[in-house]
Amino acid sequence: MNVTLHKQHRRLVGRMIKLDKKFEEIQTLVSTMASDIENNKLLMTPLYNKIDSIEEKLEMLMACRDGNGTDSLQRYAAGTKIGDFIEKQQTSKPKYRTCNSHMGKEYIIMFPRAFWNPKLPQVLISSVDDTTVTFESPHPGINRTVNVTADRGIVVNLPKSIFQQGSTTENKGILLRSTCDISVMGFPISDMEGNDKGDIYNAIPVKNLGKSYLYIGYDHSVMSVVALYDNTHLNITITGWNSPVPLSGTRVKKERYQTGDVIQLTLQRLSTFQLFGDSYLLNIRVDRSYQGYRRQQKMKARVPYLVSTSVPSAVIQMTYIWTSLVFPSQTLIPSLSHFSNFYKFITPTRPVFCHHVAIIILEKFSDGLRFDGVAIRDWTLDIHVLPDERVDYNVIMLKIGPGQHEVFHIDSNVTFGIIIQGMSSNLTYGFPAGLRLSDVCH
Repeated sequence: MNVTLHKQHRRLVGRMIKLDKKFEEIQTLVSTMASDIENNKLLMTPLYNKIDSIEEKLEMLMACRDGNGTDSLQRYAAGTKIGDFIEKQQTSKPKYRTCNSHMGKEYIIMFPRAFWNPKLPQVLISSVDDTTVTFESPHPGINRTVNVTADRGIVVNLPKSIFQQGSTTENKGILLRSTCDISVMGFPISDMEGNDKGDIYNAIPVKNLGKSYLYIGYDHSVMSVVALYDNTHLNITITGWNSPVPLSGTRVKKERYQTGDVIQLTLQRLSTFQLFGDSYLLNIRVDRSYQGYRRQQKMKARVPYLVSTSVPSAVIQMTYIWTSLVFPSQTLIPSLSHFSNFYKFITPTRPVFCHHVAIIILEKFSDGLRFDGVAIRDWTLDIHVLPDERVDYNVIMLKIGPGQHEVFHIDSNVTFGIIIQGMSSNLTYGFPAGLRLSDVCH
């Protein structure tokens, strides 16, 4: 009897050794797949299929081991490793898809001069991959090439002379080109009684630029235009108030324009023009006349609103500070059709703001959001449920630190919107993190 038991024991030990080797092979395969994900950015669906197959094999092997008297703790440990691996891969971003992004390879930007002393023009660039970005401008001192790393982005300081003066057309446009998709923000910083002031804006890729725009501004606002091509004929039509709209600046100084008046210009490639308004600039139509309509509505802070219209409309938010509209920020609110799956941005570098983001997403998809690679769970400032007729949206508010940030959803087919805002004692800024727009054929 003892001899028989000894032989059975030896056979079991031999089978366990073979199972251990199989288990090591599977662990090696899992590690290889993880490396493939990092290096080659494989699509997630095939990966999950492979993992499912591995899990089935592991269950069979572990069941075999358990059935022959092995410790079930080994099976638990193996299952835990696979589970940890799956969770880790779910936090990795999906393959970058251009069609679901607000980014591009070519931008044209300008730096309007505000009502205060111009101080420093900055360009904030984030990139999908490490890349080089070239600056081209007819204005001296602008042309350069900069290296942008995907993990940090870059802030580029430009000469103060690139600020527009508002006196006439100027050759102060800047063309940016990159070897991969980037996002670009302009930050014209001015000195306001010893404090830095600036309204940051998110640049639109050249592929998404159009020929007709409806402009809405606030008190003492600035509108700026830059041309991509030579002999660009421009019509700026005042379609807002029935009363006169005063515009300042040397070119149009002391002239008053009423509803229906048209300012006609011809711009050359990378030339710019801007208008100053010493009152509200509302419903200024660039390129052609348009019978627009505007409505101004006061709303409470930290309360989400759903705006629906029967015709295409723009929604602009101007932020109050305490009880007055002192140095407000103007934010374009992205529509649902402009939501993207992937955002990368850099917060303004100055002054010292308290930075926040508001993320708008269908409630059922909220768990798949990742902020800087981490699931958004217990560190939110607030979450509001915004009910619609058919579905509910979550408005997730976060306080974030300065620097570059990346936000995506693990399902590349899910889109969401982001608004970035900052506040200090008497200043604010605000802009959408990006707008997914249709490509335009120029």
